[in-house]
Amino acid sequence: MDGIQQINIDRRLWPAVVPFDTKNPFQAAILAGRKLGLVDTITPYLGEPVEPYPPAYASDNSFQYSNILPIRKTDVMLVTPPKTGTTFTQQLCHQIKTRGGEDSMNFDNIRDFSPWLDYVLTSGDDIEVLEDPRIFKTLRLLSDSKRGYKYIATIRKPEDIFKSYFTFFQDLRHLLVENCKSASDLVLDTEFLFRKPYGGTLWDYLNEFWKAQEMDDLLVVSYEFLVSDLETVAQKVASFIGETDLSPTELENIKRNCNKEFMGSGEHKKKFESHVLDTAGRIMVVGRKVNLDEKPELTEAAKSILAHQWEKEMLSTTAMRSYDEFSNRLRERLLSRPPTHPKHPERESAD
Repeated sequence: MDGIQQINIDRRLWPAVVPFDTKNPFQAAILAGRKLGLVDTITPYLGEPVEPYPPAYASDNSFQYSNILPIRKTDVMLVTPPKTGTTFTQQLCHQIKTRGGEDSMNFDNIRDFSPWLDYVLTSGDDIEVLEDPRIFKTLRLLSDSKRGYKYIATIRKPEDIFKSYFTFFQDLRHLLVENCKSASDLVLDTEFLFRKPYGGTLWDYLNEFWKAQEMDDLLVVSYEFLVSDLETVAQKVASFIGETDLSPTELENIKRNCNKEFMGSGEHKKKFESHVLDTAGRIMVVGRKVNLDEKPELTEAAKSILAHQWEKEMLSTTAMRSYDEFSNRLRERLLSRPPTHPKHPERESAD
C-alpha cells in the first residue's frame, strides 16, 4: 500500500499511515485511507467518525498505534460486543481460511491468527505475516471502527451475555463480581448494565447494528444461529470474507473444529484462553473464553430488568419488542444475502 511510513516506537520500527504523534490519529488515518482508495461505508449509516474509546489495559502507545497502523482492503474487523461469541467467530474465520485442514489447529492461542487490534503493539504481534483475509478482533463499536474494510458483528440474548460475563469475571477474580453470588446479582447491579468498557453499552452496539444492517460490508450473525446451524453460517461467512466453494468434507472439518466441547476441553482449551496483559505485554491473569460449565438461569427479577431495559433502549430504534424478534429479523437478512459478497463499485475501481 502506497503512503506507508516507518515510525519508531520503543526502539522498534512499525509501519504507519500517519505520524505517531498526530493530534487526532484515528481521523487522520481515515482521511489517509480514503486517499489510498479505502471506501468508508460506515459514515452514511452512523455519521462521521470520532476518536474511539481506549479499552482497559491497553497502553496509550498501543491504542494510538492501533488507529494508524496500515490495514488492507481485504481485512475483516470483528466488531462484537463482549461475551457474544467473539472467540467462536475468530475460530470460525480461521477454520474457514484454513478449510479445517490438518494444520488448522496448530497454534498456541487463537490470537496468533486473529489479533486484538488495540493490543497489537503491546503484544508484539507481527500482523504483516498474516495471510489475507486477516481477521482482527476489536470489540469496538461499529461507529468507532476503522473505515474501509469488512465487518462481522455478533449478537446474543442479553440474559446469556450476563451469565457469560459472570462466569468469566469469576475466573478473573474481578472486582466487579466481588459482591455477586450469581449472574442475577450482576444484572441487579444496574450500574453494570450501563458500563462502557469499550466505548458503548450493549444497547449501543445493538442499535448501531440495526441502523447499519443494510451495509454491504457488514455481516450480523447471532450466537444462537452460530450454535444451531453452523454449516449455514459458515457458508455465509466464507462467502463474505472471500473464501468460497467449501467442500462437504471441509465443512464437516470446520464444524468439528468449531464445536464448543472440542474448543473448551482437552488439548485445545488453552488455545482459547483470555490473557489479560499489562502495558508491558506481560500476562497478568488468565480466563476461560470457552466455558463448558452449566450456567444457572437468571431470577425472574433479573429477567424483568433486562426486559425493561430492552423496551427502554431498543424499542424506539428497532420497533422490535424482544431480542428474539430482533434476532430473527437480522437472521432473515443474513439468509437473504446473495451467495457471494457483492463488490462495491468504488472498491473495485480503487483496486
